[in-house]
Amino acid sequence: MKRLILFAIMIMSVPFFAQENLLKEGQNFYKKGNYEEAALRYDSLLKQGYYSPALYYNAANAYYKKGDLGLSRLYYEKALKWSPHDKDIIHNIALIDKKIDSEIAHLPDFFLLRWWKQFSGIFSLDVWLFFTFLFAIGIIAGVVLLWFVKNDKYHRWGGILIIVSVFLFFLALMAALTVNNRIYHNKNAVVVRDQAVFSTPATKSEKLYDLKAGEKVKLIDSLTTWYKVQLLNKETGWMPKETLKKI
Repeated sequence: MKRLILFAIMIMSVPFFAQENLLKEGQNFYKKGNYEEAALRYDSLLKQGYYSPALYYNAANAYYKKGDLGLSRLYYEKALKWSPHDKDIIHNIALIDKKIDSEIAHLPDFFLLRWWKQFSGIFSLDVWLFFTFLFAIGIIAGVVLLWFVKNDKYHRWGGILIIVSVFLFFLALMAALTVNNRIYHNKNAVVVRDQAVFSTPATKSEKLYDLKAGEKVKLIDSLTTWYKVQLLNKETGWMPKETLKKI
C-alpha cells in the first residue's frame, strides 16, 4: 500500500518538475542572451495552462529583447491585469508605446472612469470579495441591533451601522465586479503584426489607419474571420482576426 501511495505521489509530481525545468531553462536562456529560446520556454508553460503575473512578465521581457513588440505588449498587458499598479510593467508598456510612434491619437477616458479604475485596482478580487462579506455581516449586525435589542442607544447605532455597511457593501461589490471584468472579461486585444484597419470587413474597402505591432484595440464585434475594433481615439473599424491576440 505504501508503495502504491509513493508511486502515485511520484506520478503527480512529474508535471510540477517539468514546469520547474521549463522555467529554469527559460531563465538560463534569458541570462545568456538567447531570448528566442527563453520566449519559447515561457510560451510552452503558458500553453500548458500555467500562468502568473511573473511568468507573463518574463515572457514579455524575452519577446521585447528579441524585438517582437506585439507579443511583448500582449504579455505585459496580461501581467497588468493581475498587477494593475506594478510600476515596472507600466514603465515597460510606456517604452513600447514610444517605440511604436502610433498615428492614432489616444483619447483618454473620462476622469471619473479613470479614477474608478485606479481605485478598484488597489486590491485584488479576493480582497474585494472579502470586504463584501465583511460589510454584509455589518448589515446583519445592524439589523440585529435595530430590531432585536430593546435599547434606544443601540437602535441608533444599529441604524448608523446599516447605512454605512450598505454603502460600503455596494462600493466593494462594484469594485469586485470591475476587477472581475478586467481579469476574466477583458475585451482588449493587441496587434501582433502590422495591419491596416478597414471601414468594412473586406480588404478591398477603405483603409482607415495603419496599425503597428504592439498597438492596443478594443474588440466590439466579431464576424467570421474579422473583428470590429475600437481604436484609442474611439473610432471603429475592422481587422483580420489572425492579426490580433486577446489580452
